Amino acid sequence: MQKRIKELDNLHEGKDIWIIAAGASMNYVEPSFFENKITIGVNRVFRKFECDYVITKDSRGFEQIKDISS
Repeated sequence: MQKRIKELDNLHEGKDIWIIAAGASMNYVEPSFFENKITIGVNRVFRKFECDYVITKDSRGFEQIKDISS
């Protein structure tokens, strides 16, 4: 589901938010580490980690994101 940025304003105020970026070091992190945490995935890291939000620099892969979140 896409949201306008204004809808997210103060939505998680006072809470920790984890940003998960793709990289070789993520091979050493168990996906369960992020359970019950608010997460923002960068690019296609959602393939390995469940993310509350996903941001990308281009639209490639958006259809796959929509398929997973349905």
